[in-house]
Amino acid sequence: GLSISGGAECKAHPHIIVDKISANSAAASEGQLKAGMKLLSIDGRSLKGVSHKMAVSIIKSSFVNKKDRWMQIAASE
Repeated sequence: GLSISGGAECKAHPHIIVDKISANSAAASEGQLKAGMKLLSIDGRSLKGVSHKMAVSIIKSSFVNKKDRWMQIAASE
């Protein structure tokens, strides 16, 4: 339910940015994460200086055992 852009390899946007949030996703129902926000960390794993590919990997890996807990996302506007 989350689309991102940017990454360390992108000179114009080296930070990981939220592009889109799917309407029926948990992120949308929570209501705090918005398109355009910079993602700082996922489940305590920093996204500072990571490539786009690594950020996607970190996000995907955080979905393991999501029946037991919510993903912890730190973001800034």
